[in-house]
Amino acid sequence: MTKIPHPGAYPSPKDTRDWLYRAVSTRSISEIPTEGGIDSVPLIIHNQGNLPTCTGESGSYLQMINQYFETGQMVDLSPIFLYKMNKQLDGLPPDTEGSTVKATVESLRLNGVCREILFPSTKENYEKPLPNSRQMGKILRNAYQNRIVAYTKCLDLDDILVALSDKKPVIFSMYLLSNFYKARKGRVPVQVGGDNIGGHAMVALRYNQDSRLIKVAQSWGKSGLTDNGYMYIPFDWFTYDVKSDFPMLMEAYTVLDFIPDEVERLPDKFTINKKSPVKIELNGKVLKNFDLPPFLINEIGEPLINTGILEKIFNSITGTRAKVIWDQEILTLKINI
Repeated sequence: MTKIPHPGAYPSPKDTRDWLYRAVSTRSISEIPTEGGIDSVPLIIHNQGNLPTCTGESGSYLQMINQYFETGQMVDLSPIFLYKMNKQLDGLPPDTEGSTVKATVESLRLNGVCREILFPSTKENYEKPLPNSRQMGKILRNAYQNRIVAYTKCLDLDDILVALSDKKPVIFSMYLLSNFYKARKGRVPVQVGGDNIGGHAMVALRYNQDSRLIKVAQSWGKSGLTDNGYMYIPFDWFTYDVKSDFPMLMEAYTVLDFIPDEVERLPDKFTINKKSPVKIELNGKVLKNFDLPPFLINEIGEPLINTGILEKIFNSITGTRAKVIWDQEILTLKINI
């Protein structure tokens, strides 16, 4: 009998402030190729065992892939560290075993994730408190180097497919029914059914519209139900409703990650409001209100700002090449699109 791993993903409360991927992508579901996604990467496959840490596992996968594309090196990142940071943000009762995908991407944005060697993913580290402040300082400094800039929400299967076609891995959580565990060589049965086992988080890597399968990175080791650490989930599992107003797919996000070459320093007390001495120009015109996405306001509001990051954000939003310049003499952030 197949041993069922501990479920550990819960849905997060709806947040109308979430930035939607469909508002960023420059194409629709009808325009994507038949097959697409992330090409093969040397991902370090994890095994969560009987720990409810799938959100940390999938979040570490997500950032390992991002870092690999940026540096050409696959560095193992700590799922247990990320999971413990998630628990400080997810809003669930403290004794809840598991977390949310939303808390995972928010933790990646705020704190990042440290290398596995600095905080090994053992049962002992899962059970004990985080290290003291002196030890934690070193870990947090390393984690901060592995942050994401922003995340966008995928509302449904179509959004996930479009994101994958744009070469963006997607972290998601869904309810798993017992039929899921009848998988052979990583292939999950087409028929959705069975008892509700609980929520689980994974990372979507590729899709194929002919076979109607999505390839995911799994955190159950390389044996058993998986195909050397990967699984292939039929589209139907992403669109199925367990019951009315109870969709199988909990939530899904893709992230924007970027390591810029240069960092611009802003005034120490830089804030974004109508009384601020700092101005923002868009195509030569000073913005008189600041109705910008919350994540962008937060990023600009930091003493250090990466103009390269903002350029990438605006490139994603508009589909055109943007130029962002910080003019220290007149305290103006100039955005040209």
